[in-house]
Parts: sequence; C-alpha cells; structure tokens
Amino acid sequence: MDGIATITTPTEAAAPRLDPAVEAMVDEILNTHFPKGVPSLLRPGELADIFRVDPKTVTRWVGQGRITAIRSPGGHHRFHRDEVRALLRRQCDETR
Repeated sequence: MDGIATITTPTEAAAPRLDPAVEAMVDEILNTHFPKGVPSLLRPGELADIFRVDPKTVTRWVGQGRITAIRSPGGHHRFHRDEVRALLRRQCDETR
C-alpha cells in the first residue's frame, strides 16, 4: 500500500453498491451541493432542497435515525457529505 492509508466511513462501508447510472446521479447531486472548496456540511434547508421535502421533515429524519446530524455550537443540525450520500443511496435503492 506504499504507506498510504485509505479511510472509509462506516456509512460508506455499509452502503450497498448501486448500478453505475445511479452512482453517477448521486455524484452529480452531491457535486451540485458540495462544490470544491466549500465545507462538506449542509444545513437542514439545503438537505431538504436535495430531497424536495420540508426542512421539518429532515429534522424528523434525524429523530428517526434515518440520517445522523452534527450539532453546531449554536445547536443547529448539520449534515456531512458521507451521510447525505448514504441517504441518497438508500433512497435510490428503495425506489428500485
């Protein structure tokens, strides 16, 4: 391995591999909302825009354990790119 470590998050390791077309769609959505150089955390409203739901629905998803949120110092939810990717994959898998 030439001394280079690869870190895989638990959500990425546990996520099933989807067909390449679905993976491309997930990547396109994430690249739209996570441009290069921008922190990889989304606010509930931004996540709601991706899934076309109300921000309160996103907050309910946190309570149901459907997605894991990070709390900001002000107590607001933030969502990491890997968590969003895992939820997108699950959502795509459920619709197939």
